[in-house]
Amino acid sequence: MRIFLLRSAEANQNKKDPRRKLTSNGIESLSTLVDFLKKKTLGDIKEIRYSPYVRTTQTAKRFKKLTGIKAKTREAPLLEPTADFRILADFIESSTETLLLVGHQANLAHLGSYLLTRESDLALLDLKPGGMACLQTSGTKEENGVCGLAWQLSWQIRPRMLK
Repeated sequence: MRIFLLRSAEANQNKKDPRRKLTSNGIESLSTLVDFLKKKTLGDIKEIRYSPYVRTTQTAKRFKKLTGIKAKTREAPLLEPTADFRILADFIESSTETLLLVGHQANLAHLGSYLLTRESDLALLDLKPGGMACLQTSGTKEENGVCGLAWQLSWQIRPRMLK
């Protein structure tokens, strides 16, 4: 199983406003990312979940349209910046489908780091606006008496790397 973590593309600069929309640069960098990703296997994505914020909704819907992925889309409050990523991690681990999660830096960084290490205070991933990472399972592992999926980072890409 794989999960893709996609940070919303660049948005207008009023940082606290959940209604911020994508900039033309954000839309362009997302198109560049999709052009690059067309060489990767994304067709097995069964569901796209996104934060209710305008910029993540726009990112998710534009990504789906540009890639032509035939996946269900659903708003997911657990992808809001202040949501508890550990609850989302439990949901992910109970699923068997490949997911694309579109959210915000802090939440996605903590979610990815938590899946990789089971540490809740680490933020190992640094997703820039429009950046994406792919994590996949590599079996199961037992840690501190708890058995769960073993995750590994397959790749991470920043839009600036593609220019």
